Amino acid sequence: MTWIRRAAPDPHHCPTPTRGPFSSPDGVLKDLWRCDECHTLWRIGLACDYCDHAGGTISHKGQHSIGYAWREAGLVTRLLHRKRS
Repeated sequence: MTWIRRAAPDPHHCPTPTRGPFSSPDGVLKDLWRCDECHTLWRIGLACDYCDHAGGTISHKGQHSIGYAWREAGLVTRLLHRKRS
């Protein structure tokens, strides 16, 4: 397999605000932050992917992460934020 055209990977990684030795998000659940360089909107959500998607209301089996993490804001969050600003 040979690449005909392949875009170079984006070297930018948003420096999300963190605190503490474990790099926990600097803020509270549902806070929003926008990167000054690429203008990506981020939100603080639950660290567990399944719990974040389900809203933390459904118990599940398997691997579970405790705490909060920075996540890219979804379409609804971006639209609501745009409406307020």
